[in-house]
Amino acid sequence: MATAGGYGAGASGAAATAIAWATQHVGSPYVWGGQCMDPLKTIEGPRGDPTAKDRYHNCDCSSLVQQAYAAAGVSLTRTTTTQFAQDDLLAIEPVNGRGSALTDQDLAALQPGDLIYFASEGAPGAPPTHVGMYLGNRQMIHAPNSRRDIEIIDLKADRGGYYMGGGARYWGTRRVVD
Repeated sequence: MATAGGYGAGASGAAATAIAWATQHVGSPYVWGGQCMDPLKTIEGPRGDPTAKDRYHNCDCSSLVQQAYAAAGVSLTRTTTTQFAQDDLLAIEPVNGRGSALTDQDLAALQPGDLIYFASEGAPGAPPTHVGMYLGNRQMIHAPNSRRDIEIIDLKADRGGYYMGGGARYWGTRRVVD
């Protein structure tokens, strides 16, 4: 199945649908706690103080992947930590253990549509705090934070390699099996 912008080459089934849904919302503002029911390209309130309408329409990281897979008929829980613990998803563990840097060897095990989980620079052992969807070719779509819109990034190049050794700790991947 073809996906928006050619992302997710080789994806099929639910993953292809989820990628197509997510990529059409690139440029929509991030809203923490957003439900992602109908992402808009603007928000009414200031970035740091979104309105109830902003929270209904726009996405945070976990609602972006939740609603992308909902478009494919797959039910994911609402938050990053509960999605990561969801037992009907196939778990793919980091090569060097949870909390390590994401490696090329880890990327080789991923497929387009996989959900990649990270913990930020907080305390070691903290649960994952961020999720993005792998698109293939080292690319990930995610809703990063209130200063950045939904975007597609190169995992090795973004912010000086933040996701591959520059600070974010790779927690693991979950795959929807359909």
